[in-house]
Amino acid sequence: MNDDVLKDYSIWNLINKFGIFNILFDFDSVSAYFLTIITAYFYIPRSDFFEIAGALSSSFIGADAALLGIVIAGFAIAVSMFDKKFLLFLDKFGIFEEMIFYFIFTTILLGFGLIASIILSISIPFDHWVSKVLFPFSVLFTIWGILSVLLLLAVFLKDVAILKKDYSQLPDDAI
Repeated sequence: MNDDVLKDYSIWNLINKFGIFNILFDFDSVSAYFLTIITAYFYIPRSDFFEIAGALSSSFIGADAALLGIVIAGFAIAVSMFDKKFLLFLDKFGIFEEMIFYFIFTTILLGFGLIASIILSISIPFDHWVSKVLFPFSVLFTIWGILSVLLLLAVFLKDVAILKKDYSQLPDDAI
């Protein structure tokens, strides 16, 4: 690709473009907050909390790691399927930034969930207060990551189908 096409796609620039309010109050984030509050309310006060949290942290580690691999591989496959001309088309109209943002953001969510779940899993045997603090974060990032992956898949497939249709109708010199 040309140098003018290569822009700074850092996460901070993309977050500023999309707005932190839009990110924090999106459907998947609000759903994750709600489910996290319910889970924390029912599980943290229980006497067998450490058994439950230990079992859940192991499941969260597996889910986060698997989804993280799927998102990264999915992004690589999706971009490799686009030809150079279609990538230039996406970049010219600012669509590529939006597509890449969702992949980066979902990867960060799953990464945070994985780290929180690993630390939770390490702290569980010690019956430490860190476990009770990390448990809601582990639940939040894992659920938010799962919902974000589902939303990413649905939005990405829909957008690519619409864009391919629009792209095919453009004359060759339009890009």
